[in-house]
Order: sequence, then C-alpha cells, then structure tokens
Amino acid sequence: MSTLCVQIIATIGPASAKKEVLVEMAKGGMTIARLNFSWGTREEHHTYLHAIRAASKEAAIPIRILAALKGPRMQTDSGHTFDKNMPLLTDEDKEMLLFACTEGIDFISVPFIKNAKDIETVRAFITPNAHKPAMIAKIERREAVENLEEILVVADAVLVGRGDLGSAYPLGEIPFIQDEIIATSRTAGKPAIVATEMLLSMIEKDRPTRAEATDIVHALVSGASGIVLSEESAVGKHPTLAVKAMADIAAVACERTGASARTAL
Repeated sequence: MSTLCVQIIATIGPASAKKEVLVEMAKGGMTIARLNFSWGTREEHHTYLHAIRAASKEAAIPIRILAALKGPRMQTDSGHTFDKNMPLLTDEDKEMLLFACTEGIDFISVPFIKNAKDIETVRAFITPNAHKPAMIAKIERREAVENLEEILVVADAVLVGRGDLGSAYPLGEIPFIQDEIIATSRTAGKPAIVATEMLLSMIEKDRPTRAEATDIVHALVSGASGIVLSEESAVGKHPTLAVKAMADIAAVACERTGASARTAL
C-alpha cells in the first residue's frame, strides 16, 4: 500500500496489540500507529510501542507513531467531556509527553486547543528534550476553528476532531467545517487529518457501509492527508479488515485525485 496518497492512521488497543495483528495491519495499509493516551496506563502504551516497532521490523514496512494526549478531559457516565476548569496541559499530559520524547514518538496530537499560544505552550514544555515530535493541533472547539490561520503558523499539522466539533456546532455544519479546515490547511501548506467514526460499523461488522466509503472519499477528494481509525482498530472485532477496507477505499480516491491534491504528512 506504499502507493497510497494518504496516511492510514490506526489506533492501537487491546484488539490490535499483538505483533502478528500489527504485522497484518501494516501489510494492509497502516502507515501510522496511534496511541491514545486518554485510555490505558503508561505501561500498556510502552508495551504497544514495542509491539509496533517489532511488527514494523518483521513486516519491513515503516510505521510512524502518533501519541494523542488526553488533555483537559473529565470522566462522565457516557465517556469523556471537555473540562474548561482544567489546564490545557495536565500533570498526566506532562508525564506522557516526557514518555513520548524519551521513546522517540513521531507525532503528538494536542486536544482542545483554542489558539496558537496553546501549541506554543506544549512545544515549550518539550523544548529541553533532545527529541521533538511534530505537533498536531486537534481542531475541536469553536475557538480553534476561528483561530485556525494562526494555529497553522505554529502547528505542523491539524486534525479535524469531528466528535467534539459535533458538540460545538449543529451536525449539519460539520462537513462544511471539515472542508474549510482542510482547504485552509492546504493553503497554508500544512497537512490535515480527518478523524472520528470513519468506519464505525466495523467495530462489529466485517465490511463498511456505503455511507462510510463516501465519507472517506469525500475527505480525500477535499485534500485530507491522513484518515484515522479509532475504536474500529483499538477495540473492534476486525482491526485488520478495517485497515484494509480503509486502504482499499482510499486507493480509489488516490487514483482519481493523485498525491498532488494533498500535503505530505
């Protein structure tokens, strides 16, 4: 799948943590493995990290690693929600950032930012460390959408966090906001990644829906540089099939649009 014009980013979790599964995911098209620091312990993520690198070596396929910070989230009965009373960079995030730098992780995804200063705050924290991961600004608040141009000056890439954007805007607005974020990012010469429920049905099913295929193609035709599997690959029943399905759909869009339609991640 090295000819794909887009990065397939798959979240690693209990369903995909074994080396043999990760090898098949790499062969199926996964190019970036995502560690979601909102869940699990440092020890678990350390285990995932080493399994990813062992799988990359066995498959002879480069796999870069993206770590997603938890950020100012509060646990609720239905999951997590943004807590405006917490600092952008919590003590837990600082610990995991140091872990990411020590382990040579390639990308850090920073959630719930509102402006360029938030990215600079995170970058300043890791400056003393020898390894400096690329900074991905997660766009999921109204303030981040409104301040997107200044964020793009300091961030290395942006990620369209459609889950929390769906709480900030009417659902019908989300596709238009997604397109605007991608277009603005392309103008700035920065990659844009699209996430949230791209193949949600494949948590249970062994094939995607037509609507999910349309969603993926729309993101790529718009110029997205990366697309993300979350629960589908972390806890779903078919992580390898989900990666292959996403890569197969993306291959059609890449053939139609070409690599020139997007910025390399």
